[in-house]
Amino acid sequence: MLSEKRDISAVIISRLTLCRFLIYSSILSLFREFKTQNRFDYKAYKSLL
Repeated sequence: MLSEKRDISAVIISRLTLCRFLIYSSILSLFREFKTQNRFDYKAYKSLL
């Protein structure tokens, strides 16, 4: 019974780390896209300021 609970918690922890990794990678890719777009829109951004 106790070992079952431990296995379940390990599965939950591994799933959480997987979700965190997926969220982190998606945020990184979005940030990278934003940076590349920023390079193109830098002149427009400066003209706005």
